[in-house]
Amino acid sequence: MKKTILSQVLLATFALTSASAMAATVYSDKGTQVDLYGRFGAYFDKTKDTNTDLKDDKTRLGFKVTHELGQDLTALGGVELRFSDVNKRFSDPMTHDAYAGFKYNPVGTFTFGRQATTADDLALSKYAYQHEDVTLAPTQGDRTVKFRSTSFGQEGWGYISAGVDHTFKGSTNKDANIRQASTGAGLFYTNNFGDVGFKLNSGYVYSQNDGTMANTNYAFITDPTNIKQIEKAWLVGTELTYGDFATAFDYSQNLISHKDLEAKQKQDLVRYDALQFAVKYNASKETTLFAAYQYKSAKDRVSGTSQDKSYQYTLGADYKLHKNVVTYAQIDTTKYKSFEGDKKTEVGGAVGLRVLF
Repeated sequence: MKKTILSQVLLATFALTSASAMAATVYSDKGTQVDLYGRFGAYFDKTKDTNTDLKDDKTRLGFKVTHELGQDLTALGGVELRFSDVNKRFSDPMTHDAYAGFKYNPVGTFTFGRQATTADDLALSKYAYQHEDVTLAPTQGDRTVKFRSTSFGQEGWGYISAGVDHTFKGSTNKDANIRQASTGAGLFYTNNFGDVGFKLNSGYVYSQNDGTMANTNYAFITDPTNIKQIEKAWLVGTELTYGDFATAFDYSQNLISHKDLEAKQKQDLVRYDALQFAVKYNASKETTLFAAYQYKSAKDRVSGTSQDKSYQYTLGADYKLHKNVVTYAQIDTTKYKSFEGDKKTEVGGAVGLRVLF
């Protein structure tokens, strides 16, 4: 049996590599199914101040396994590898996802392991290919427990689902002063009003971390090694679609504070804000045009003064050579303003290719 499974996986992998990119079930027998999926992505990146560079565009290879247990209950698991480092350079494979869990069709899906958090599904304005996300909360956890409900509702009223997760962080030592963790929740609503599609997402994430590495130059602090950093982040996103046209808006905020666990005093530190407005238009069956505006800022909550700000404008288009092969090009203009008043404008662009299966 093991040799049969391995041979089927190898044959499917070869077929996917040598032929056009398509989704594939590499094994299916007696309620057990193994699916192979992936993406190759690469793009040329250039800014006014840098030379042209070739970067990885989240190339990935993954397996998903499901086993039907009966009575609407399914056991599942997945592993996904990524092939880029923090600088988006091609690198050795690294485990991005590794999780297992259960799905009960009338209720939802429960998973645990290394996986995306609920916050990863909140933003709706990600139309550009090379763009920083505006979600100011953890979107990936190494030790995460997550539940995502089934969508409930009916035609006319719309459909709603919910998600919650908890990520364990830091040391497991019971004597540690700070239990590092983050907990998130989200609501997802979708409806159609005639020919108009509507989505509304919202979420909140509470995190506590060891704050000893941050700036602790505050009078109330008695022991710099006994500080808890608290982050309260939330995001709301909405999207409207009509025919070949779509527009979306996301807004996110993160409030960071420090708490001295001995003095039992808290100091507000920084407020981060980010918003993005984006539009896209399917000019033809193969071509999509898109544009986006993104704003980010930081504000010192101790002095009340503004810190750094950035404004980014993006224009781009893609062309589908095949339903699983797309090329794209985009140009970005970003304006930076520091709290000292220094200003800088950066112009850059990207041309890339994605092959999906």
